[in-house]
Amino acid sequence: MRRWRSPVSSLTILAMLFWLGTAMAPSVSSAGNTTPTVISKAVHSTPTTSPVAEASLLPWPRDYCGGQCPDPAMEPSLESDDWRPMVEAPTTTVATPSPRVLAPAPAPAPRPVEEWRALVSAYFAPEHVDLALKIISCESGGDPNAQNPSSGAAGLFQHIPRYWDARVASAGMPGASIFDPIANVAASAYLAYSDGWGHWSASAGCWS
Repeated sequence: MRRWRSPVSSLTILAMLFWLGTAMAPSVSSAGNTTPTVISKAVHSTPTTSPVAEASLLPWPRDYCGGQCPDPAMEPSLESDDWRPMVEAPTTTVATPSPRVLAPAPAPAPRPVEEWRALVSAYFAPEHVDLALKIISCESGGDPNAQNPSSGAAGLFQHIPRYWDARVASAGMPGASIFDPIANVAASAYLAYSDGWGHWSASAGCWS
Protein backbone atom coordinates (compact mmCIF):
# COMPACT_ATOMS: atom_id res chain seq x y z
CA MET A 1 0.00 0.00 0.00
CA ARG A 2 1.42 3.45 -1.05
CA ARG A 3 1.76 6.32 1.48
CA TRP A 4 -0.12 9.58 0.76
CA ARG A 5 1.93 12.70 0.19
CA SER A 6 0.80 16.29 0.44
CA PRO A 7 0.62 18.09 -2.87
CA VAL A 8 2.43 21.07 -1.29
CA SER A 9 6.11 20.57 -1.40
CA SER A 10 8.57 21.71 1.24
CA LEU A 11 9.97 24.38 -1.02
CA THR A 12 6.54 25.89 -1.45
CA ILE A 13 6.11 26.13 2.31
CA LEU A 14 9.48 27.81 2.75
CA ALA A 15 8.65 30.32 0.03
CA MET A 16 5.39 31.21 1.69
CA LEU A 17 7.06 31.69 5.08
CA PHE A 18 9.71 33.96 3.53
CA TRP A 19 7.04 36.03 1.82
CA LEU A 20 5.09 36.43 5.05
CA GLY A 21 8.23 37.49 6.96
CA THR A 22 9.14 40.05 4.35
CA ALA A 23 5.68 41.55 4.32
CA MET A 24 5.60 41.90 8.11
CA ALA A 25 9.15 43.30 8.46
CA PRO A 26 9.89 47.14 8.45
CA SER A 27 10.40 48.66 5.04
CA VAL A 28 13.98 49.21 3.90
CA SER A 29 14.91 52.34 1.91
CA SER A 30 17.23 52.37 -0.97
CA ALA A 31 20.03 53.67 1.26
CA GLY A 32 19.68 50.71 3.59
CA ASN A 33 18.16 52.62 6.56
CA THR A 34 15.15 51.09 8.21
CA THR A 35 12.43 53.69 8.85
CA PRO A 36 9.46 52.46 10.86
CA THR A 37 6.15 53.77 9.74
CA VAL A 38 4.35 55.37 12.68
CA ILE A 39 0.72 56.27 12.32
CA SER A 40 -0.59 58.48 15.14
CA LYS A 41 -3.77 60.30 15.78
CA ALA A 42 -3.76 64.05 15.15
CA VAL A 43 -3.57 66.00 18.42
CA HIS A 44 -5.15 69.45 18.40
CA SER A 45 -3.28 71.72 20.80
CA THR A 46 -3.11 75.50 21.30
CA PRO A 47 0.24 76.81 20.11
CA THR A 48 2.25 78.54 22.81
CA THR A 49 4.34 81.67 22.36
CA SER A 50 8.01 81.34 23.12
CA PRO A 51 9.68 83.77 25.59
CA VAL A 52 11.60 85.30 22.69
CA ALA A 53 8.42 85.98 20.73
CA GLU A 54 6.71 87.33 23.86
CA ALA A 55 9.60 89.73 24.50
CA SER A 56 9.47 90.95 20.92
CA LEU A 57 5.83 92.00 21.44
CA LEU A 58 6.67 94.42 24.27
CA PRO A 59 6.74 98.16 23.42
CA TRP A 60 10.30 98.48 24.73
CA PRO A 61 12.95 96.28 26.35
CA ARG A 62 12.45 95.31 29.95
CA ASP A 63 15.67 97.01 31.12
CA TYR A 64 14.52 100.33 29.62
CA CYS A 65 12.28 100.95 32.64
CA GLY A 66 14.70 99.64 35.23
CA GLY A 67 12.66 96.49 35.79
CA GLN A 68 9.43 98.43 36.51
CA CYS A 69 7.75 98.50 33.09
CA PRO A 70 3.97 97.99 33.27
CA ASP A 71 2.42 94.87 31.87
CA PRO A 72 1.20 95.66 28.31
CA ALA A 73 -1.88 93.55 28.97
CA MET A 74 -2.78 95.78 31.93
CA GLU A 75 -2.26 99.11 30.17
CA PRO A 76 -5.55 101.05 29.79
CA SER A 77 -6.62 102.22 26.43
CA LEU A 78 -6.15 105.89 25.51
CA GLU A 79 -9.88 105.96 24.75
CA SER A 80 -10.77 104.84 28.28
CA ASP A 81 -12.02 107.31 30.87
CA ASP A 82 -9.64 105.78 33.41
CA TRP A 83 -6.54 106.52 31.36
CA ARG A 84 -3.70 108.00 33.31
CA PRO A 85 -0.04 108.48 32.37
CA MET A 86 2.02 105.41 33.14
CA VAL A 87 4.75 107.58 34.65
CA GLU A 88 3.53 110.42 36.82
CA ALA A 89 5.55 113.61 36.82
CA PRO A 90 7.32 114.23 40.12
CA THR A 91 5.79 116.92 42.26
CA THR A 92 8.03 119.72 43.38
CA THR A 93 7.31 121.47 46.64
CA VAL A 94 8.35 125.07 46.60
CA ALA A 95 9.04 126.44 50.00
CA THR A 96 7.20 129.66 50.67
CA PRO A 97 9.56 132.22 52.15
CA SER A 98 8.52 133.59 55.48
CA PRO A 99 7.46 137.22 55.40
CA ARG A 100 10.16 139.51 56.62
CA VAL A 101 9.26 141.41 59.73
CA LEU A 102 11.02 144.72 59.73
CA ALA A 103 11.90 145.89 63.19
CA PRO A 104 11.23 149.54 63.82
CA ALA A 105 14.24 151.76 63.56
CA PRO A 106 15.74 152.54 66.93
CA ALA A 107 15.01 155.98 68.25
CA PRO A 108 17.88 158.37 67.77
CA ALA A 109 20.01 158.91 70.82
CA PRO A 110 19.09 162.13 72.59
CA ARG A 111 21.44 164.96 71.88
CA PRO A 112 23.11 166.48 74.91
CA VAL A 113 21.27 169.66 75.83
CA GLU A 114 24.52 171.26 76.91
CA GLU A 115 25.24 172.06 73.27
CA TRP A 116 22.38 174.60 73.50
CA ARG A 117 23.61 176.33 76.66
CA ALA A 118 25.23 179.22 74.80
CA LEU A 119 22.10 179.77 72.72
CA VAL A 120 19.78 179.61 75.74
CA SER A 121 22.05 181.96 77.69
CA ALA A 122 21.62 184.54 74.91
CA TYR A 123 17.81 184.73 75.46
CA PHE A 124 17.23 183.62 79.06
CA ALA A 125 18.42 185.21 82.28
CA PRO A 126 21.32 183.40 83.90
CA GLU A 127 19.12 182.12 86.74
CA HIS A 128 16.75 180.54 84.20
CA VAL A 129 19.28 178.89 81.87
CA ASP A 130 19.35 175.54 83.72
CA LEU A 131 15.56 175.47 83.92
CA ALA A 132 15.25 176.18 80.19
CA LEU A 133 17.73 173.38 79.42
CA LYS A 134 15.67 170.96 81.57
CA ILE A 135 12.55 171.86 79.61
CA ILE A 136 14.39 171.27 76.33
CA SER A 137 15.57 167.87 77.61
CA CYS A 138 12.04 166.82 78.66
CA GLU A 139 10.25 168.19 75.60
CA SER A 140 12.52 167.24 72.67
CA GLY A 141 15.57 165.49 74.11
CA GLY A 142 17.69 168.25 72.59
CA ASP A 143 16.63 167.41 68.98
CA PRO A 144 15.66 170.60 67.07
CA ASN A 145 13.84 168.47 64.46
CA ALA A 146 11.70 166.54 66.97
CA GLN A 147 7.95 166.56 66.32
CA ASN A 148 5.10 164.98 68.24
CA PRO A 149 3.07 162.72 65.85
CA SER A 150 -0.18 163.42 67.73
CA SER A 151 -0.18 167.14 68.46
CA GLY A 152 2.32 168.24 65.83
CA ALA A 153 4.36 170.16 68.46
CA ALA A 154 7.85 170.69 67.06
CA GLY A 155 11.31 172.06 67.75
CA LEU A 156 13.43 172.29 70.89
CA PHE A 157 10.62 173.61 73.08
CA GLN A 158 7.81 171.78 71.17
CA HIS A 159 5.66 174.68 70.03
CA ILE A 160 2.14 174.00 68.67
CA PRO A 161 2.18 174.86 64.92
CA ARG A 162 -1.08 176.87 64.95
CA TYR A 163 0.43 179.29 67.49
CA TRP A 164 3.90 179.44 65.98
CA ASP A 165 3.54 182.29 63.52
CA ALA A 166 2.24 184.75 66.15
CA ARG A 167 4.84 183.72 68.71
CA VAL A 168 7.85 183.93 66.42
CA ALA A 169 6.64 187.25 65.05
CA SER A 170 6.32 188.61 68.61
CA ALA A 171 9.91 187.41 69.24
CA GLY A 172 11.06 189.54 66.30
CA MET A 173 11.61 186.71 63.79
CA PRO A 174 8.48 186.62 61.60
CA GLY A 175 8.42 183.81 59.05
CA ALA A 176 11.17 181.75 60.73
CA SER A 177 10.84 177.95 60.71
CA ILE A 178 9.58 176.16 63.78
CA PHE A 179 12.59 173.82 63.40
CA ASP A 180 15.04 176.73 63.52
CA PRO A 181 16.71 176.34 66.94
CA ILE A 182 17.44 180.07 67.28
CA ALA A 183 13.84 181.11 66.46
CA ASN A 184 12.48 178.34 68.70
CA VAL A 185 14.53 179.44 71.68
CA ALA A 186 13.71 183.15 71.07
CA ALA A 187 9.93 182.44 70.90
CA SER A 188 10.19 180.33 74.07
CA ALA A 189 11.93 183.13 75.97
CA TYR A 190 9.22 185.54 74.85
CA LEU A 191 6.49 183.19 76.18
CA ALA A 192 8.29 182.51 79.49
CA TYR A 193 8.76 186.16 80.30
CA SER A 194 5.43 187.39 78.97
CA ASP A 195 3.10 184.62 80.18
CA GLY A 196 5.10 182.36 82.50
CA TRP A 197 6.29 178.75 82.33
CA GLY A 198 2.80 177.30 82.20
CA HIS A 199 3.02 176.65 78.45
CA TRP A 200 5.12 173.55 79.29
CA SER A 201 2.97 172.36 82.16
CA ALA A 202 2.35 169.01 80.39
CA SER A 203 5.97 168.02 81.09
CA ALA A 204 6.26 169.81 84.45
CA GLY A 205 6.59 166.45 86.24
CA CYS A 206 9.87 165.98 84.37
CA TRP A 207 11.54 169.40 84.77
CA SER A 208 9.99 171.08 87.83
